Order: sequence, then C-alpha cells, then structure tokens
Amino acid sequence: RACRRSTARQPVGHPMRLSSIVVYPIKSCGAVSLERARVERRGLAHDRRFLIVEPDGRFVTQREEPRLTAVRVAIEGDALHVAAPSGRVTVALDPDENVLGAPRTVTVWRSTLDAPEVPALSAFFSSLLGRSLACVAMTRAVHREINPKFAQPGDEVSFADGYPLLVANEASRLDLEARAGVPLSMARFRPNVVVEGAPAWDEDRWTHLRLGGVLFRATKPCARCVV
Repeated sequence: RACRRSTARQPVGHPMRLSSIVVYPIKSCGAVSLERARVERRGLAHDRRFLIVEPDGRFVTQREEPRLTAVRVAIEGDALHVAAPSGRVTVALDPDENVLGAPRTVTVWRSTLDAPEVPALSAFFSSLLGRSLACVAMTRAVHREINPKFAQPGDEVSFADGYPLLVANEASRLDLEARAGVPLSMARFRPNVVVEGAPAWDEDRWTHLRLGGVLFRATKPCARCVV
C-alpha cells in the first residue's frame, strides 16, 4: 500500500494534509524526503533498513557519534549513495541485493537479532569514525518484533527505535517552538510523516490515522532523545 503527500485523514474529523514523508535508510544518518512511499509491515519502504554496530553488536547512533550528522544519503533508482567528508560509497537500496557477509548478533534497545553484514558499508563507517565498526542489513529473512505490550499478532519493525512509523504534528512543533523561544526544526525529531491542519497536541488523543489508502493504529506517544 502507498501513502502520498497531501493525503491524510484523521477519523475523528479534522481536515489534515500530509506535508512531508521522510525515510532514513541508515539508522542515525541522513534523511531522504519523498513525494510518496510504499507502506510495508515494518514501516515505510527503505526506512532504517541498515544499522551501524559496535564489534560487540551494540547499535551506534548520533548520541555517542555526532560525526554521523555529516553522513548524507540519496536514493537514485535501485542505488543508495552514502557520502561523508571521509569518502563515499554506493550500495544496493534493497538490503537483499547487496554483497552480504556473515550474520552478526546485534542489539537495538531491548531487541537482539541476527542480521548479515554489508562489508562495503562497514568499511565506510570504520573509515569515517576511525575505529572498527560494522553495518548490517535488515534483509527479508530478518525479523524484529515490537514490544509485546503494544503489539498485535504479526507486528514487526525495522531498525527504528520501537515502531514502524513516527508521525509528527506541525502545529505541535510550532507551539513548542513558541514556548521554548528558540527555532526548532522538525528535522530535530526525525519523523517519518508530518501532518498539518490539526490543532496542537491533538495527536495525543488519536487512535487511528489514515494516510493515503492505509489505516494506521496510533500506538503510543514517542519520547524523542537529545538528537
């Protein structure tokens, strides 16, 4: 199923517009803005399908490696282009189409799973950060379950922190910005979709949200980190 910008509806009746669709192919690296996206069980296609990890399998983010903010990614056809001051590399956008190494046991918060390494990306990030790192891929054979407290049968997620989709309300951002007294770009919150037209903080009471032809269940609020 697909969602397209300018098509959003909240069942309780507020007229809304889907103003932004964003994916982050490599967790904690650059964003890619889209006009439309395919919705998969794990979330938007190509979102957080690659993960940087320490030698012991713990995931790496901008919290401890702010140099990752310099990593830019772009999607061109079936290719994913990754660039940073230390160099650039191109890999297949589809995790399964890459040259894959042996599986590694990796940890994302409370999830532990096995995912195959992408040697080209491992070399790129090791060079960028000056130490041994690996980058793994969420291929079709890799499955990560959602917190059972909030999941339904068959629910799964990518390498995102916890859930397949993060929705942000532009009016809430503007309210927070006014109260904070400093500019707050929506990019700080790294959402997948941004909606306009709803009152500030109206999302706190949503139970469902329709984006294009897809009906989403509103699971829980998301606490965003220092990034």
